[in-house]
Amino acid sequence: MANEYFVISLKWTVGADYIVFWRPDAAGYTADLGQAGRYSQEQLDRDRSYYDDGKNTLAVPCDEIEPLAWRVVNDQKLHGEDGILKKHGVDWQKVLVAKGKG
Repeated sequence: MANEYFVISLKWTVGADYIVFWRPDAAGYTADLGQAGRYSQEQLDRDRSYYDDGKNTLAVPCDEIEPLAWRVVNDQKLHGEDGILKKHGVDWQKVLVAKGKG
């Protein structure tokens, strides 16, 4: 299985309660890992400054990030999310360690 990566939008995560990820094909943003895009190593290598510049974006291995997500129920919409990384509940050191493994 090829390595897959989530792209964290650092720009939209600042000020949000949750870590914000790119959707598939860079078509918007989501806090729900079930709706987040999965990007290949090949995609990242083609344009690292777009997918993983360290200022606005951070590419992290999916298999390292998924265990950090919590299932959250939105009490206003009453539907379950596949997985959300609450910014204040996540250990950023684990995210950065996951990044180092990528």
